[in-house]
Amino acid sequence: MKSLTALASKLLLVCGLLFAVSSIAKGEGNLEGTIKDADTNEPLIGASIVLYQTKIGAVANSNGYFEIRNIPEGIYEIRISAVGYKTRFKQVHIYSDKTITLDVALYSSGTVGDEVVVSASRYEQNRADLPVTISVVPLKQIETLPTPTLDRALEAVPGVDIIRSGGIGSSNLQIRGSNGFTGGGLSTRVLMLYDGFPMNSADANAVIWQSVNVANLERLEVVKGAASSMYGSAAMGGVINAISLVPKDFTVRAKFMNGVYDNPPADVKPFPGINRPYFYNGSVMLGNQVDNFSYNAIYSRVSDPGYRDAGQFRSDNLNMTARYNLTPEQYLQLSSVLNWSEGGIAYGWSNVGDPLGVPSGPVFVNGQPRLVNGQEVIGRYFLSDDITRRNSQLIGLTHQLLLGSSASLETKVHFNRANFTIIYYPTQDIAFDQFDRSGNPIGNFQRYSFGKVIRRPYDPNDPTTFNDSDARRYGLFSRLLWMRDNHKLSAGIEGAYNDVRSTIYTNASDFNVGAFMQDEIEVTSNFKVTAGIRLDYHGVGQADITYIDQLLLLQQGIEERRTDPITTRSLWQLSPRLAMNYQFNDETSMRASVGRSFRAPTVGERFITQAGFFLGNPNPGLDAERVTTFEVGFFKSFSKYLSLDAAVYFNHYDNLIESVNINPNASALDISSSVFQFVNTANANIFGAEVSLTSQPVTPLSLQVSYAWMRATGSTPDNILGGNRNPPQYQNWLPYRPEHNLTFRTDLSFKGWLPDFLSGGSVNVSGRYVSRINAVRIAANSEGINYPGNFFVMDAGARWQLLERFTLTGLMLNIANTQYEELEQYRAPGRSFHLGIEFNLN
Repeated sequence: MKSLTALASKLLLVCGLLFAVSSIAKGEGNLEGTIKDADTNEPLIGASIVLYQTKIGAVANSNGYFEIRNIPEGIYEIRISAVGYKTRFKQVHIYSDKTITLDVALYSSGTVGDEVVVSASRYEQNRADLPVTISVVPLKQIETLPTPTLDRALEAVPGVDIIRSGGIGSSNLQIRGSNGFTGGGLSTRVLMLYDGFPMNSADANAVIWQSVNVANLERLEVVKGAASSMYGSAAMGGVINAISLVPKDFTVRAKFMNGVYDNPPADVKPFPGINRPYFYNGSVMLGNQVDNFSYNAIYSRVSDPGYRDAGQFRSDNLNMTARYNLTPEQYLQLSSVLNWSEGGIAYGWSNVGDPLGVPSGPVFVNGQPRLVNGQEVIGRYFLSDDITRRNSQLIGLTHQLLLGSSASLETKVHFNRANFTIIYYPTQDIAFDQFDRSGNPIGNFQRYSFGKVIRRPYDPNDPTTFNDSDARRYGLFSRLLWMRDNHKLSAGIEGAYNDVRSTIYTNASDFNVGAFMQDEIEVTSNFKVTAGIRLDYHGVGQADITYIDQLLLLQQGIEERRTDPITTRSLWQLSPRLAMNYQFNDETSMRASVGRSFRAPTVGERFITQAGFFLGNPNPGLDAERVTTFEVGFFKSFSKYLSLDAAVYFNHYDNLIESVNINPNASALDISSSVFQFVNTANANIFGAEVSLTSQPVTPLSLQVSYAWMRATGSTPDNILGGNRNPPQYQNWLPYRPEHNLTFRTDLSFKGWLPDFLSGGSVNVSGRYVSRINAVRIAANSEGINYPGNFFVMDAGARWQLLERFTLTGLMLNIANTQYEELEQYRAPGRSFHLGIEFNLN
């Protein structure tokens, strides 16, 4: 630890001296030039030229000419932009008493590759100039979502796969096959950021994807593949960065949308207990900029009774962003996300004929089925009342400071809390009064029909009646960005302390410290090389762990409390990355990268002891997992009407962390006989390719088509990765990684070609195909019966600006009422109808 601190101190000292030297002004110079259309050579009137991160800039006149006088000597990054054109960045060296001429040709903006993004290197870059693959979900696409949750916004992104089982807390998101499915989000290998602040929980690195509201976002950026060289351990599988929207004018927006689920087909039993469930969501946003202060606050609510038993979900969100410009050279920004949610715990179907219900079966008392009014108490009665309550808070503060013309210092501090309580028997019911053989009452509790697990009524003062976790993270990030001739160097430190109090993971703490450096080198005007490296240290707060050996208890009936030393308390890792981007011209580029990343075990994986019906043993020797990644990509804009983005990649994983059943005598009929433990398993290889095609044949019409292919296999066939219970040809496949994924979206605007009273309208149609999942873990069988995937779902939406400030919206999801699963034995929603209204004042 001392050596890391010394390294970080020296790194900051050297960079600080360089910045101090670079900021010594030697005089002033001038910048002038012209901005023209690259295709027509016509001047671009009103084009913007800004010295990035400063207030210095100009606007091109009627001849496309601009001039900026009296610029302090130094190196600047120039941002050239115009409406409808691709933004460009150019590095310019201003010399004392000299005028630098800069003539720029801008190409018309296509619909792919022209966005400005920040997530690849933590500073602004044009997406087509990047050496890695990034997908962007823009504001106009987010606004059309029926329910503005993160999983809905990301499900059409190529290379992103989402597995949902209904209810709350039972969804996983993976990028390029980085992880499969683990209930509750354990082992998530994707880093979720909000304005650059991590939202993953401090206990399991989990994100409850359907609880993250995206109604106030400017855009979502998805970094494909490992990004540990810049972001550390949590980014082994990729990064998702949500960029909040801060209006520049007074803005009031309000949205409300409600709807119903349609009944399923005749051969499927309808929703238990309710016909055509009704749901709604709404939000209210207020924002403004007054002098040096700007803000944005949005409250949103989602209420859904669920399309299946135990699938209800309710969420309240309050997101706030505020920025204050202290001086022209520095600002403070506050970002916060507050969420409260509650939902059911969805259970798999009992048979194919009842996929919208839950497992049925009698409640046993003294070996006999429990009867109420002469009828057996079935599983639905005592499973569907299980609930999960979650709340999370993220509060982050950013300070941005310019250090002369060529350098800037960014500092972030944040607090992240994730709290949940799982209640399996919320309210006492006389149906569960238990009696001895003589008829004397012995208590009120649920004894589950498929195991030995007993649940007593919820008592907030009795930790044996619920599972919970309260995880808190305290984090710090500081980065220095320095530009020199043909170089853009960033270096910094990052650290976080995680404190967990839990009935599932025990009470534990860990901390992470990292130091990184990256240099973007402009070898020629068309060729850029990016080289980066990060050193991370991961430590555990305690020296040993005390736990009850659940395996010994089940096998021999002996309740033994063991204390074992943690043999992997300290983990060190170097994460290097080398990448390049070659611009054949402004319309064609090629990229390539190679890197090494790692992920340290989470508190949850190290110390988990139980989860619902399942028992677990901690693993004090759990080691980090690592991945080596390779990628080659290509971008081509054939014209402003057609763009292509393609990539191929290969990821090799070492020592994957997965949960396994360590009880060889476990019974498939009694899930409580299983004892799971997180261990370092065999290695794995994931090959893949992605292609995205975007076309705008005419101004009102746009079309996006994306295809992703992936093959994810383990080095040895065993029951850890895929499992010998899966079909023989897929026993070494990693579970829940679809081989094929195809999405499309088309948008048609009525403006400009229909009568005025219809010109405010638009329609969109989208579709998603996911191939059959070849390997699963929950209900694997050698015939592959009832495996998830192999579905095609289409959605359609329409918008019509009824009045100046009011817009009507309508949607139909799952038009064909397709019955499908993303996770085996968990039916996904069928057809639903949505109708809403929006108000916009700005």
